[in-house]
Amino acid sequence: MRARAFLRPALARRGDRWPNHAVNPYIPPMNWTLPLTVLGAAVLRLLADFGRFSRFVAESGRALGDLRTWPGLTVLQMRRLGVNSLPIALFLSCFTGIVLA
Repeated sequence: MRARAFLRPALARRGDRWPNHAVNPYIPPMNWTLPLTVLGAAVLRLLADFGRFSRFVAESGRALGDLRTWPGLTVLQMRRLGVNSLPIALFLSCFTGIVLA
């Protein structure tokens, strides 16, 4: 009886039996809205990411058909990245040479 008094203090003091329909006071009731909310948010995030990826693939596929704009832009970008960055490359190579010497 001592263990029962420890586990169910309010009922054991009165001498009552634990009712079958009562909720255990030591275990909080489960709130099902929180796990469902988290799961729903994760599913919506997954669908949104899939939609963004699908839009990216569709726009990339559409851009493949527009080959007339690529040659001019390619030459322009090659000039910007190659010729216009030579002064920076020369400066860095001189600096590296000074440090290593």
